[in-house]
Parts: sequence; structure tokens; C-alpha cells
Amino acid sequence: MYLPPFQSYESLRKLERSIHLRLLVQTARLYAQHYKWFPMPASVHKVLVHGSLIISAALLPIGMFSDESQECRNKDVRNFREHRCRKMSRVVTNTDLLHILLTSSDPVISSLRPSTRPKVNQEITKEMFSLLKKDCCDLDESDWSCLSEEES
Repeated sequence: MYLPPFQSYESLRKLERSIHLRLLVQTARLYAQHYKWFPMPASVHKVLVHGSLIISAALLPIGMFSDESQECRNKDVRNFREHRCRKMSRVVTNTDLLHILLTSSDPVISSLRPSTRPKVNQEITKEMFSLLKKDCCDLDESDWSCLSEEES
């Protein structure tokens, strides 16, 4: 079970920066208070101290920058290289591959084709709901049907 700020990173929704910043500062203070004997790792420092700046500068929600999407493209790269690229030289093969990948990842072209992935229902806790921006959230506070009984 992740803490709400870290759980919200997996979300595909925009995050509310001010609330998120407050939670990150509280978490950083708790870390400093309870673990004085252990220096904060660089990765934890980046998330806790600079996380809200990254969120505000990102054009897309943080959940869209996961490794999962990059790993899914490996399968596409193998398929494109094997079936749709010319195999005359490495330069020609890589040029063809780059053009195919650019075409397949173009947002305009991607929006025209139907989605083949099933929708994933992610459980949204009350703490995580408070971190999401209200204008791009498809739930309102009265509709928490996705919460389990023990959380509500």
C-alpha cells in the first residue's frame, strides 16, 4: 500500500499541485524526524523536494510516463523491424523504423483509431481523490462507489 502522494503518481489524471506539495513537505519532515541517522537517498529527495515542480511542469499526467509504456513498445519495435522495414542496411532499417514509430505514436493519428485496450478501473481512495484536479476528474465527492466499504 502506497502513501497517497506516491499512489497518485500511477494515476492518469492531473494532480492538484498545492495539496500535493503540502503532503510531500509533511512526508519529508516525517522522514527527517524519524530517520536522522540515515541520510535521505537522492531518489527520495528528488520526489519529496522537487516532485511538485515536476508535476506542474509536466504537460501530461505523471502516470503516462511509466516504464510500462516503453516496455510495450519493445514488442512493436520487434514487429515493425521484422515485417515493415527494408533490410538493405542498418541506416535504412533504422530510418524506416523511426518513421513507423513516429507515425504510430502521433497523437492525431492515434486519436482517430479505436482504442483496443480495455479500461482499467483503478481504486481511488479519499486521500488520493483530494490530490486530483477537480476539473479533469470524472468523479465528484458524492460519488465514491469505487471505494471499498472499509475505506469509506
